[in-house]
Amino acid sequence: MIDDDMRRLDEGERNHSLNRLESDIWTGVDARARQRAAARRIVSFQGAIMIVALLGSAAAGLSTVRPADGMAGAGLIASGVELMPSSLLLGEHL
Repeated sequence: MIDDDMRRLDEGERNHSLNRLESDIWTGVDARARQRAAARRIVSFQGAIMIVALLGSAAAGLSTVRPADGMAGAGLIASGVELMPSSLLLGEHL
């Protein structure tokens, strides 16, 4: 950024008036401040959208989850062990 500014100064005309130098500097400073403010607003807006999306997906997930009726405890003596995918993949039917 500073290199570009220095190159532009070198390429510019040598006998130009410096009457507007300060106002040009402040114009550049104001433009950069406006860009930063716009970027800050955009990031805030994106963050709010992400929070709404996260909360919406969590609410949708919680509303579709239902407790299973008659859930058996997960233990070694649980019924239906012979239908477990791990035993069916190996071909060992208990």
